[in-house]
Amino acid sequence: MDRDELKRFGFSDDFIRDVRKASHLFDRMATHRNGIAHFLIQGKERDFHMYLAAPAVIQEYWLGSTALLKYANIAIDALREFYTRHIEQHLMRGQILPMLDHREDFDVRPPRV
Repeated sequence: MDRDELKRFGFSDDFIRDVRKASHLFDRMATHRNGIAHFLIQGKERDFHMYLAAPAVIQEYWLGSTALLKYANIAIDALREFYTRHIEQHLMRGQILPMLDHREDFDVRPPRV
């Protein structure tokens, strides 16, 4: 993760000190997520509540969500590129018609009766 970009998003140095990967940011935002989606809270934070009328709470949640969506989009693009380069060609074998000029590529045997 680009720490300078996180600073441009508006995160404080203290907040992003230990953030090296998107999963670290995801973990740092757990309290916000749990507080807003209170039905998902388990354990000792069960009584925690986010005061949604406070602009700072909404801004922190928005910042984290925006950054996580950006990095999720980057990961999806990387997966799409990997799939196109390494996997798709193996799954699309039926797209080549067995024409005479491709006969050496196809091993056709008569069925055994």
